Amino acid sequence: RAPPAELMRPPADGGDGTGIGGYSVAWHFKLVHWQLARIRSGLLLARALSRRFIMPRLVCGFDRWWAPHKGVIPNSATHIPIRECPMDHIFNVHSIPEPWLPKEYSFLENERLPVETLALRRAVPYPNYASASAVLAELRTPELERMAVLQVDNVGDVYSAMRASDDAKLVQTAASFAGSAQRWVGEWCC
Repeated sequence: RAPPAELMRPPADGGDGTGIGGYSVAWHFKLVHWQLARIRSGLLLARALSRRFIMPRLVCGFDRWWAPHKGVIPNSATHIPIRECPMDHIFNVHSIPEPWLPKEYSFLENERLPVETLALRRAVPYPNYASASAVLAELRTPELERMAVLQVDNVGDVYSAMRASDDAKLVQTAASFAGSAQRWVGEWCC
């Protein structure tokens, strides 16, 4: 799901208290953090279901460059917000270990993807349960398990639900994620 419209436009004061207005690091962080919360839940849900997470299209408020700039690389044709932000603008992709490494958002658009894979695609709402075990049970039905691609819409806070779970394996998965994921996000970014 794309970020809400109000996050796609910076606040008039830039959101950083300077009163300068327009694009700011504070606005970029707010935009990216909204996405990171959903990505965290998606990664955990995919892992708990023994599936691979497909990264959504990312949107960045600022370009990533290794010198001072005002949101975009000087003399580039980039426009803010960057609506197809490369994954390495936010993540240290090389730091993400294989069991957690997501597929790029364009994976399902690849012409080499077997047609059968797309035929076994299902969109389902996120089950509205407080218990992580109940959510997973509803998403592990035989019908859904035979789907090659399971798109879960409006995912809730899976991390908190897993940490509070009675299932020791879910608690351990959340703890493992928390210990590792801090290294996955770019140091300049988020």
